[in-house]
Formats: sequence, structure tokens, C-alpha cells
Amino acid sequence: MRKYPYALPNLVFAGVFVFSISLVIFGLEETHMDRRELPDRPLEIGRSFARFVFKKFRKQSSTDYHVLEASTDAIELETQRHQRNISLISNTSTTSKRRPKLAYRRIFTPNVCFTFLAACLLHIHVATFNNLWYLFLSTPRAPTAEQHLPLSFTGGLGLPPSTLGFAIGLIGVIGLCLQFGVYSRIVARFGVVSTYRTFCLCTFPCVYLLTPYLALVPTKSISPAPADGVFVWIVISAILFIQVLGRTFTLPLTQILVNNCTPHPSALASVHGLASSLSSGSRTIGPIIFSTLYGFGLKKSRVWIAWWILAVEAVIGASATWLLREGDGHEIWLDGDEE
Repeated sequence: MRKYPYALPNLVFAGVFVFSISLVIFGLEETHMDRRELPDRPLEIGRSFARFVFKKFRKQSSTDYHVLEASTDAIELETQRHQRNISLISNTSTTSKRRPKLAYRRIFTPNVCFTFLAACLLHIHVATFNNLWYLFLSTPRAPTAEQHLPLSFTGGLGLPPSTLGFAIGLIGVIGLCLQFGVYSRIVARFGVVSTYRTFCLCTFPCVYLLTPYLALVPTKSISPAPADGVFVWIVISAILFIQVLGRTFTLPLTQILVNNCTPHPSALASVHGLASSLSSGSRTIGPIIFSTLYGFGLKKSRVWIAWWILAVEAVIGASATWLLREGDGHEIWLDGDEE
């Protein structure tokens, strides 16, 4: 650990991911209509292991139990159940052949395209903030003599890694409180699209405009020492609260809108696959572009360049939300859908 000081957190996260993958493989049931009745060997293994663990650690009951002998009626019932399962699988396969399927070229309706556009623009600036935020907090502070309002100022807060970890932890704490406290009530009160538009427009642009001014917040220490003081953390917490507020509401709503914009139930997997691919590309491209702009701004003593361009991108993304609408997942009807 002395030789590789960053190994421990990576090993911990690797363990978390392995545990998550194991739950997916051995614990999740199939939900696809065409395949949920088919045998699932990994799920059977997972259930057997769960029964073994439960039996191993549960407290012994004072009641004595004994095994009942299998009766003829029980054997007949088990045989009937097995035949019924085979019949269900057969009927499911037959139904899946008759089920109407939307052609791939018809997936790209205007609402699907506008939903994809809004989602990509959102993921660009949300992922970019996560990247620029830590760069900005760790960027060395500039001498006070180099700071000239309103536009000629540069540098960051010069925070050490341990303090950065605390700033990262604030994001999780704020997000948890918002997710479990007010998210469902707000969405139920104002609806999916209205909530999505409001938070896209009122949170992210404000955060990106204000963040670079953190470099000018009065601190107890003198540059180039790391920024500190109660006022610094009040401003950091306020900015994080607004950004996490927007992210907590918009990211889950993006998934709902993608799900509901699907023009036909048979295209649900294709639409989600395309949306995931586009959002992954957006989360990759955004940080690359804006990190370059951030470096350029530092050289020009204009640390705000990347942040304010990001604010413009967020405004464009919020404007795109007015082009979409919440669908019902079945915009196009095909022959046989009624059946």
C-alpha cells in the first residue's frame, strides 16, 4: 500500500463490482416476455445457495419436524405442474412468433430523436462537471495580484487529496437526501416532462456560471496555500447542492422519458440500447473537449472559459427538452397488437 497508495480504493471498488455482477447473474429473474418461462440455471444455483446460507445461520426451532413420505397424489400434482410449465414455454414460443415487431427503420420517430438529443446534451455537461470540478478544486491558487474582476482571474482552490475526498462525499450525502426525500413528491406533483424541463434550465446553467468565482472567495489562508475557512465550504456546499439537485431529478427522468418514447413495445430493447450507447459517447466526448478548454483558459488567465461554454451547452440542452414529449410506449400500432 505504500508503494501503490491508490491500490486500496480501486481494490474495494473492484470487490463491489464483482459482488454486483454476482447478484445479477445468480439473483435477478428474467423479465423478457419471450424468455421468462425458460429454465435459468444460474438463478437456480443462486437460490440453492441462498437456501443453504439461510438454513445454515437460522436459529433452530424448538419444534421437531420430520419428512413426510411422498404420496401418489403429490407425485401426480408434480407431474401436472411440470407438464403445465412445458405447455407455457411452448405457448410462449408460439406467441413470440406471431407477435408483431416494428421495423428498425421506423424506430426513429421525431419524439425518439428529440429525446435522444436532450439526453445526450444532458450527459455531456453532467459528466463534464464531474471531471472539471475535481480539476478545479485541485488546481493551485493564483496570486491575488493576478485576479482582476470581472473576467481576468484564474486558478482553483488548491485542495489536497484528503480534502477533495470530503468534497466528493458531500455529493453523495446531498444526493441521497434528495433522492429519498423530495424526488417522488415533486415528480408526482408536477409531472415528468415539466419537472425535467424546469430542473434542466434552472439548476445546471446557474452552477456552471458561478463555479469559477470560487477562485475569488475570501479564505483564511493566503495564496498559494490551499483555500480554507467556513465561508469557502458554505459556497462549495451551495454549488454542489444546486448541481446535485438538478442531477438527482433529471437523470432518473431521462430513463423514464427514454422508456416512454419507445414507439412500439417490440422496440423497447433497441431504444434503450441506442440511448445507452449515445449517452456513453456523450460522457466520453464532453470531458475531453472541456478539459482542453479548461487548460486553455488557465493559460489565458480566464478560468471561466470552459465553465461558461458549458453553461451555454446546458442552456441548449434545456431548450431541447421543449421539443420532446412524454410518450406512452406504444405510439405506433401494428396489425395484431389488439390481440
